[in-house]
Amino acid sequence: MFEIGRLCVKIAGRQTGSKVVIVDILDKNFVLIDGQVKRKRCNITHLEPLPQIIKIKKNASSDDIKKEFEKLNIKIDKKIINKTKKTKASKNK
Repeated sequence: MFEIGRLCVKIAGRQTGSKVVIVDILDKNFVLIDGQVKRKRCNITHLEPLPQIIKIKKNASSDDIKKEFEKLNIKIDKKIINKTKKTKASKNK
């Protein structure tokens, strides 16, 4: 049911209602998500899987996710992408 590329909706937490895609499976309870939220670890009980599967590689970049969401006409807030890039840049210093 939960696999890399599976489109889901967050059903718990601050980002309830946001569409996300599974980027990696961490263990039987947690996955790595990206999309209308910044990339983060998420409990699978907080996700409702949708029937769509996006063709992405494991740990695909946020830019790849954004391109795939645009193909599906799903809007991603630019603030989320910029926050993620700033966080990565500050970690590299």
